[in-house]
Amino acid sequence: MSKILVIGVGNAGRNVCKKLKDDGLSDAEFVTFGGYQNDDRNDIPHYNFVKRSLYPGYPPEVYKAFAEKNIDDIREFLEKHV
Repeated sequence: MSKILVIGVGNAGRNVCKKLKDDGLSDAEFVTFGGYQNDDRNDIPHYNFVKRSLYPGYPPEVYKAFAEKNIDDIREFLEKHV
């Protein structure tokens, strides 16, 4: 059996993960990455490698820089889940 890892990025990615989970996607693990710091919802595991809030409208280069700064943590997480 294949393992499905669904990764959502940011709030929109979290919403997609929640929708897929609520719709009953079976045999899948759901996680989100994001730049929001105070998410008290615990229905989907959240990894906040980016330690500051990111808001829509930032240019893509800002998000890329944050991801590159946290690349070791992201790589370690993915290696554990793949």
